[in-house]
Amino acid sequence: MRQRLALELPERKAESIWLHASSVGEVALLEPLVKAFEREAPDIPLLITAFTSTGISTARQRFPEHTVRA
Repeated sequence: MRQRLALELPERKAESIWLHASSVGEVALLEPLVKAFEREAPDIPLLITAFTSTGISTARQRFPEHTVRA
């Protein structure tokens, strides 16, 4: 509940990109965007969040090299 209310936001570096998806479908839609960031800005870390537990699980599977949080 604290994460959903943004009371416990994940730590991030000063320069990073935060991508949020509501569910599994939106996580899937992030793939081309993530690949573009990896290609164009490989030094900038990505933080990927999702609203649903299945979305988080899918994001962890699809983007293991990036930080994925609820």
